[in-house]
Amino acid sequence: MATGSLNFDPSRGTRRYDWATSLFGDQAGVTATRLGPIDAHEVAISGDQPIYFRVGDVTVEAEDIGGFYLPAGLPFHLQITSGEYISVIRAGATDANVAILIVVTD
Repeated sequence: MATGSLNFDPSRGTRRYDWATSLFGDQAGVTATRLGPIDAHEVAISGDQPIYFRVGDVTVEAEDIGGFYLPAGLPFHLQITSGEYISVIRAGATDANVAILIVVTD
């Protein structure tokens, strides 16, 4: 059994998302899809199928070699520089619906 603490500070509350500017339903298929520029410093990304993704400038391309693998249904929070792009590509035989939630960091 693992032991340790979660380092939770209740005075900070939980993350808030900007639902109005979040990106929903974009497809990750056989070829990479580039989303952005994203006006945020933190996002949560998830897909209903496994995906690979990469973060970068307007030239970024996701690929299965060198991309970050994200299993289906697992939201992943990451910090980015405002104005960056996220490129996604499917990791299996089925296209994925991808959601990128913008985290409010004020």
